[in-house]
Amino acid sequence: GAYAPTCQGLRERKGFVFEGGIRVPCIFAGPGVEANNVSDVPTSHIDFMPTLLAMAQLDSPECDGVSLQPILSGEGDIPERDLYWHYPHYANSGGKPGSVIRSGDYKLIHWYEDDSWELYNLKDDLAETMDLSSSEPERTAIMREKLEVWLDETGAVIPERR
Repeated sequence: GAYAPTCQGLRERKGFVFEGGIRVPCIFAGPGVEANNVSDVPTSHIDFMPTLLAMAQLDSPECDGVSLQPILSGEGDIPERDLYWHYPHYANSGGKPGSVIRSGDYKLIHWYEDDSWELYNLKDDLAETMDLSSSEPERTAIMREKLEVWLDETGAVIPERR
C-alpha cells in the first residue's frame, strides 16, 4: 500500500526493518580517526567492539564484526560482506516481525506474519517503494538461502504463525 516516507525520505522509522528503522548515522572520534571523513560503507553495531579495540591498540577476539579502523583513518576500506538483522517481535511503533539480509546494494526482507518476501535495490530505490522479488526470483532465492542459513547458524528464535 501507499505510505508517506519519513526520516528524510526513508521508509518507516525506528522499530521497523525498512531503512528508516535500521539506517542510522555513526560518528567516531579519537586517535587515528581522520577529521571530516565521511563514508557510505554499510556497517553494523557488531563492528563496534573490534573497532574500539583497534583504536585502543588491543587485540580483538574472534567475533562477527570487523574493525572499521581502515575507514576511520582514511587509509582503506573493509571487505564487502552481507549484513543481517533479525526482529522477531512486534514493536510499539508498529513494526512487525521480520528478518533482513543486505547484500551489496540489495536488501531482502522476510515477513513472518504471512511468510512473504520483499527485495529492494537500495542504490536505485532507497525509499523501498519497488519490490523486486517477483522480477528477480533468482537473486531473491540466493539471498533467501543465505538469510535462512544465517538464522539457523545463529540459533535465531523464529516466530510461529498462528
